[in-house]
Amino acid sequence: MTMGDKVFVDTNILLRALLTGMDLHIEADTTLKNMWREGTELWISGQVIREFIVQATHPEHLKNHCR
Repeated sequence: MTMGDKVFVDTNILLRALLTGMDLHIEADTTLKNMWREGTELWISGQVIREFIVQATHPEHLKNHCR
């Protein structure tokens, strides 16, 4: 990616990057950090924020996705 690129980050990627027990955590975390360092604009929407809050705060939703 080049400086000035813009990337939309989906709920699934945010969850995987932030929750260490999820599959592909390291890959999602590393990818987002690399894009940030390269100057890529990372975008999310209001819908992604709502979905993230629901998933990240509900233990029943998470127990099936975390090791």
